[in-house]
Amino acid sequence: MLDAIERVEVGIRVDIAHILGRGDPWAHRLQANFNRYFNEADPKDQIVRHTKWVSRLDELCDPLQRGLRKTLSRKIQRAVPDMDRD
Repeated sequence: MLDAIERVEVGIRVDIAHILGRGDPWAHRLQANFNRYFNEADPKDQIVRHTKWVSRLDELCDPLQRGLRKTLSRKIQRAVPDMDRD
């Protein structure tokens, strides 16, 4: 049962990502695309929730991007530039 719920959750997340990405591949970085709750400061640390979420996303993706750049550089035998995220 939990496996089925997890599959539904992943499917919904994928659908949301596709809908957001249709208009702008960097839509997840724009606070205007999210509700008021996500754009308010967290009472615990006074940092906007969206800002914290994007920072965490960057932390998780950065090692993956570095590895991808290294792999692509080897395959095409030249340096691959750093991706502009903002």
